[in-house]
Amino acid sequence: MTLHVAAFDQLSAATLYGLLRLRMQVFIVEQRCPYQDLDGRDTEPGTRHVWLDDDGSPQAYLRILAEPGLCVVIMSKTFKSCDLSS
Repeated sequence: MTLHVAAFDQLSAATLYGLLRLRMQVFIVEQRCPYQDLDGRDTEPGTRHVWLDDDGSPQAYLRILAEPGLCVVIMSKTFKSCDLSS
C-alpha cells in the first residue's frame, strides 16, 4: 500500500479516474445513494486528496477541505476486509 496526497491540479487523468470510480462504487453501488457526488469542492485550491492504493488501484480515499464543508471518506470492500492491525 502506498499513501498519496495531492491537490486537484496534481492528479493525473488516470489517478482522478480511479478515485472517482472508487467514489461511485462506494456511494452509488454499495450504499445505493444516487446523489450528486461531484460538488465542485474537489477543484478548490485548498482541497487535498489523500488515498491509499494497492498496485495503482485506489483502495481508500479522503478529501480534506481548507474551509469547512462536505467531507468524503471511503474505502473499497476489499480494503475494509483487510487486517491492518499489524
